[in-house]
Amino acid sequence: MPYNIHGCSPSFDIHNDLPQNTPQLKFHCASGDDDLGYHYPAIGSDFHWSFCATPATLFFCHFWWNEKDLAFDVFNQITGCVTDGSVPDYVVNCHWQVKADGIYLGYFDNDWGFKENVFDVFNDANYCIRGGDKFVPYDTNKCIFGVQEDGFYFGTENLMDKQNLTKYADWLSS
Repeated sequence: MPYNIHGCSPSFDIHNDLPQNTPQLKFHCASGDDDLGYHYPAIGSDFHWSFCATPATLFFCHFWWNEKDLAFDVFNQITGCVTDGSVPDYVVNCHWQVKADGIYLGYFDNDWGFKENVFDVFNDANYCIRGGDKFVPYDTNKCIFGVQEDGFYFGTENLMDKQNLTKYADWLSS
């Protein structure tokens, strides 16, 4: 029984959008089957990986830059890149943008001005976090996570394009 009706098309890209004359970005990505190795991309360059996925496919990456580090799943959902719902179903091309203020998630032809992150978002059609510690209005149609130097920010956008953004969590020290 085929699981991916789109064929072998899932992929993720990591774009180094850090400023010039800053420390080198380093990252390591792997799954249970594939170790993609350590990468040191030049500023402005992309790393691209495509693969055949099953419902059990999971790729994670660990990023290091400027005395900060962060590890998370870059792909763990055959119907939407990551299971937290920050990417709509059936979008399988995830694009991660590494900037000085954090790592952002978008999809194939998404405007990078719209930023989403990958932590507990959208596990209910009407709310981004059901039973979580942040109240999300009923008319929310988009959940947004931003990553800044001082932590992670959570926001929502409603049907009238009104947005809010509040601090959600701090970076962990490495």
